[in-house]
Amino acid sequence: MQGLPENCSATCDLEDRVYFAVSIFYQSRINRTVSNLWEEQIVLVRAFSEEDAAKQAVDFAHAQETSYQNCEGDDVEWRFFKVEHVFNTGLAEFSGNVEIFSRFLKKSEAESLLTPFD
Repeated sequence: MQGLPENCSATCDLEDRVYFAVSIFYQSRINRTVSNLWEEQIVLVRAFSEEDAAKQAVDFAHAQETSYQNCEGDDVEWRFFKVEHVFNTGLAEFSGNVEIFSRFLKKSEAESLLTPFD
């Protein structure tokens, strides 16, 4: 069970937490050189506040960092870069289908996201 955050008084109740959708960016390196490939990961975090959700997301992101050798023999690393945004869903509980993330995009951003990798 998660303890109370530092900025929470003794009157905080674990039931006061809500869900946040947190956008995390990872940067890849190939043979220790920064590559053009990035990952955006959106995780669902239950927290007392936006700050608490961001801290949990940073801890989660660091635990997800990984290294491996690809099929071409290159050393690949995925490293946490930053928490890009924290979105308060306003939900303390949910069941069924729930929207956890949505954003408006410029045409160029949508086209970029819809373009497959080479």
